[in-house]
Amino acid sequence: MSDTNSLERMLSILSVFSDDKYEWTPDELIDFLGYTRPTLYRYLKILTDAGLVTSLPPGRYLLGPRVVELHHLVRMSDPLILAGTTVASELAAQFKGTAMLIRWYRNRMVCIHHETTPQAPIVRYMRGQPMGMSHGATARAIIAALPRRKALPLVESLLNDFRASGFGETTEAVLTNLRKIKRQGFAHSRGEVMAGVNGTSAPIIDGSRMPIGALCLTQHDTAHNASGAQTVAQAVVQGAATISDKLANPA
Repeated sequence: MSDTNSLERMLSILSVFSDDKYEWTPDELIDFLGYTRPTLYRYLKILTDAGLVTSLPPGRYLLGPRVVELHHLVRMSDPLILAGTTVASELAAQFKGTAMLIRWYRNRMVCIHHETTPQAPIVRYMRGQPMGMSHGATARAIIAALPRRKALPLVESLLNDFRASGFGETTEAVLTNLRKIKRQGFAHSRGEVMAGVNGTSAPIIDGSRMPIGALCLTQHDTAHNASGAQTVAQAVVQGAATISDKLANPA
């Protein structure tokens, strides 16, 4: 086995931890990952020595303290957080909602920062919680900003989900709807991720002109009416443009 494959197999242990399962036993890891016991214990020792996992009796493994240190470093250094915190805070305060900075990676999204107000709805996905690309305004805003050659494989892999949400029955129908989102600069959804909550999202573009994530504002559905929808959308689009400009032209 090459060193690269061995490293990938070791790092894949970190991917098993989730909100559904915070801790694992060696037997569970062996069953789930298919590693031999000597190989698993060798990987666990390396990860434990690095602080990326920690062990608790009797034979339980959880994410380790180094992850907390890395989280702090991300919070202090991520250009998207540094460029977007003020924008998100002002957006949340103006519209009495929750504004989120979303990063896109490995065909999933994760909230890396949020600003909220007492009047805002409680949303399911807060900082650090991954989201799939199959539904919601944020996913569509990001996919719509991609070139067709990059959007097409995503659309094809998610076509059943797009059909179920009524966004399009065929690949071309979905792509047509995504082009509409790209032209208007934002995506909007109502009750799709959480009942009674609407979301408005606009893509955040980096210096290479590719989307790296999105700015999303969520509100109670009762706070969102036809007359205010355009005002919210314009503010979200402007906020995302401001963040994109800061990323493309760092001080």
